[in-house]
Amino acid sequence: MRKLLVDMSHYPCLEFPQLNMGLTVEETRTAIEDGDNVWSAPFFNSFVSFPSEKLWGFNTDGELLNAFAKKYGFDGVEVVRGVDGLPREKDEE
Repeated sequence: MRKLLVDMSHYPCLEFPQLNMGLTVEETRTAIEDGDNVWSAPFFNSFVSFPSEKLWGFNTDGELLNAFAKKYGFDGVEVVRGVDGLPREKDEE
């Protein structure tokens, strides 16, 4: 299984070493009720996107990253460095 490596240590800026590319996750918040100006949970829905890659409106970072990986012919993603800046240990098989 071919995995796309992702470095999330500078989130929302992500780095993809195999593609020699970096992208920024953009978050969009939409009020649940029209005309509602309350922008705190649970009064809004949040969506993440990579607009430059024409990938919009995903519910989670994981869904967005998997769609991005599939666009470039990978089966999934593997986080090599997390949001906390620490390297990820590979799962024992």
